[in-house]
Amino acid sequence: MASSSAELHRFGSYAPLRKAGSQAKWYVDGQDYMAAVADAIEAANKEIFITDWQLNPHIVMKRPYSGVDSMYWRLDKMLLRKADQGVRTYILLYWESKIIAGMDLGSEYAQTVLRHDNIEVLRHPDTGSFLLHPSTMLRWSHHEKVIVVDRSIAFVGGIDLCFGRWDSHNHELTDPFPPHPCMLESDTCARRPLLQSDTCVRRPYESIMRYSRWIGKDYGNTFLYGARTNLDEPMTDYVDRSKDPRMPWHDVACSVTGLPALDVAKHFIQRYNNIKPWYGDVYRLSPEDVVPDTVTQAPEQVEAILRYRFFDQWTNASAGQPHEASIHNAYLHAIQNILFTSRINSSSHLKWGLL
Repeated sequence: MASSSAELHRFGSYAPLRKAGSQAKWYVDGQDYMAAVADAIEAANKEIFITDWQLNPHIVMKRPYSGVDSMYWRLDKMLLRKADQGVRTYILLYWESKIIAGMDLGSEYAQTVLRHDNIEVLRHPDTGSFLLHPSTMLRWSHHEKVIVVDRSIAFVGGIDLCFGRWDSHNHELTDPFPPHPCMLESDTCARRPLLQSDTCVRRPYESIMRYSRWIGKDYGNTFLYGARTNLDEPMTDYVDRSKDPRMPWHDVACSVTGLPALDVAKHFIQRYNNIKPWYGDVYRLSPEDVVPDTVTQAPEQVEAILRYRFFDQWTNASAGQPHEASIHNAYLHAIQNILFTSRINSSSHLKWGLL
């Protein structure tokens, strides 16, 4: 299990160093990352934890080269489908301030679209509380991107599940192709129950056609308040694709399984428990709510010690100290011991004038 917060670990972390049985896999760019997240969500049996700076439910997690031709892998469809199956989903989003921060990330719209008895979307911080509590800090945001499925596999990194983040290794600048009819909300395919192999019936000539892979607002990734982005209409473009290229998005993330995944789950639960009282609800997520039956194995094993640390200052005392600073402490340790760990030979130093 995740360790007690009263226990002190390496670099002052709330979590111990995990070795035996821990696996990790890296993902470069959104295409591989979102496909892996989609597979994990699809396999969920009990619960899903998600925290993002920005989350837009209408993003499609898997996209063939020929273009998106089904809504089966669209995030909102996936989460609502799992909710109908009894899977509980807990989502923590940054509550953006349209006036103070000058941006609209669509958190309110996400909360509306994902309304279901088995889905809970919490937004934080409430900048309106500044009127009641003047000491509230206004210009800050939650910026973590974390997904945990059944407490057996966790995804952490720099890729939000939002518009503009899905990208392939090719980083295409344009997407001039039309959206497939199935992507229209009024289409028959959108109304009937979805199957994994679902596509609209193609006419013969459609087999050689390409359709858009970045639908509507997903073509862009800048959403300033007042810029007429209108996230309430996610399937509608807000830029002219014939004139404006899309900005490629290059980022990385990873997945961990085993005990590190439980540590990530513990971190999410502590954040959830801290935010939940703001909503006037006495129910809190408990670490004992769900106990995983098995541990999902990542497809690849990394032969290295996992040292993932997560900020954990949502409890009164994190690992016996007021603040979680293990990443900072680990950096200092690496810098102070660089002469013992560096493998750069002296000729390289001489070449660049370092000696």
